[in-house]
Amino acid sequence: MTRFPMTALSVLALTACGGSDDNSTTIAPADGTMTIDNDDDGTMTIFGDDAQAVVKTGAAANGGTADNLPDGFTAYPGAKIVLSVEGSEGEGKQGGMIAMETSAPPGKVIAFYRKQAENAGMEIESEGRFSGSEVMGARGDGLGVNVVANGGDDGTHVQIAYGD
Repeated sequence: MTRFPMTALSVLALTACGGSDDNSTTIAPADGTMTIDNDDDGTMTIFGDDAQAVVKTGAAANGGTADNLPDGFTAYPGAKIVLSVEGSEGEGKQGGMIAMETSAPPGKVIAFYRKQAENAGMEIESEGRFSGSEVMGARGDGLGVNVVANGGDDGTHVQIAYGD
């Protein structure tokens, strides 16, 4: 499950630099073919041999609802979604990431997601604080969720990564 997302993210970095009028790019990494469809609204869909990833940035992410988060999890109230990535590979392997910005302090954000994880029946496996950031990891029923809240002068940047 990790090879496709890493290749996809590398390709995203390369295609983001290009200025082609064509909204589709096909490449052939060593382990198969990958096609990237880039919509005008900031949505990119990456297709691999047995995998797919959807990346939303810009307008596509800003209007986002965080509906790709696992059951029981929602966007932090009032947060602005800046990036959304979701992917699948093979039968039943899914995961993703969502990035948000909020004016709430990191501790309040982590408490919000700790409660959501507990309400979803997950066990809190890790928590920590360091250099203005707070983290939390939870696991249950084959699903892992990690939340990082980085505090700074311009607010709190939140990243939620999940996968099974």
